[in-house]
Amino acid sequence: MIIYKNQEKDLIIEVVNEINQEIQDLLWEMNWGTNGPIYQKIKNSDKDNNIRQPHFFQLKKSNQLIGMCTVSQRPMWFGEEEIMACYLQHFSVKKEFQGNKYSQLLIDTAKEYFERIMKIPFIGYAYIEGSNIRSQKAAKFIGYESVRDFRTILFSRLFPKRQANIRRYKVSEKPKILNQLKAFYKNYGFVHFTNTFHHDNYFVMERNGEIVAGVQAFPVEWKILEMPGFTGKLTMNVVPHLPIIGRLFQPKKHQFLVFDSLFCQKGQEQDLVQLLEGTLAELNHYSGLLWLDTKDDLFKKLEALNQWGILDKVEDKLPVTTIAKIHNLPKEKIEAFKEMPMYIAGFDSI
Repeated sequence: MIIYKNQEKDLIIEVVNEINQEIQDLLWEMNWGTNGPIYQKIKNSDKDNNIRQPHFFQLKKSNQLIGMCTVSQRPMWFGEEEIMACYLQHFSVKKEFQGNKYSQLLIDTAKEYFERIMKIPFIGYAYIEGSNIRSQKAAKFIGYESVRDFRTILFSRLFPKRQANIRRYKVSEKPKILNQLKAFYKNYGFVHFTNTFHHDNYFVMERNGEIVAGVQAFPVEWKILEMPGFTGKLTMNVVPHLPIIGRLFQPKKHQFLVFDSLFCQKGQEQDLVQLLEGTLAELNHYSGLLWLDTKDDLFKKLEALNQWGILDKVEDKLPVTTIAKIHNLPKEKIEAFKEMPMYIAGFDSI
């Protein structure tokens, strides 16, 4: 469906609800990242084909795709209150067409479209990598405000160990695990479990017949093109060639896990660390990524344990900002939502 047309400039913006080859080719050739590593997502069709209620906005000039963004609709929980949300991702304009205000046109058109079709109240949000100054500029550009900060965390083990009490979940356990997740995140905002149990890659730790911790894992492959600073150059050029340590990082084909939907019993954060390691072992990987709110008690307790692994010692935790706009809610409720620790779904950042 065409939602914008400019005959003079031969521009159109159309929205489709299924991914096509043209969109997929653009996504796979895009470079991602800003202040941290610059990377490409290698053959990411598993993510592209499993976005919940996607809206692919295609910016075309002379019938050529020159830019796009994707918006995913999903219900989310803020404490006990459910609200429909629109998550903006995959926002890009081809390099040779930048500087023509096409980015602003694309984002404004997508925003106007959703403000027209969505029932209110609803929330629009996106993630912005990098420093606070850049995040503030990006928020102003999109018309949103910064609401929460979180970190990209590298978890790694040179010799991940299998453990007898760690296993893949049973499908019959799904309702119980969902209840445990909902209880764990009952005071959080931005909560959704849309892609939990994807490909049945949910792993649990069991003790005395009881599930005491859980995590979803997504195998991912990226091609790392560049890393900033002296440490980044060292990591790119030296680490891949080192015996044993090289298994942690291969820039041309960096394979890792993305963790999502994790929980543990209160005060038993060590169980979660062991579960992450056990999941690496079960899926034959050596490293993983997860994202946690910096003001979240879970982050603080895991940070205090300081058991993230070697990669965390080499690379700083990359800052990320959530920018959002909440439509048609009382100001006091908006402020209450902004104060809640944020749940970050790893699948959204693959």
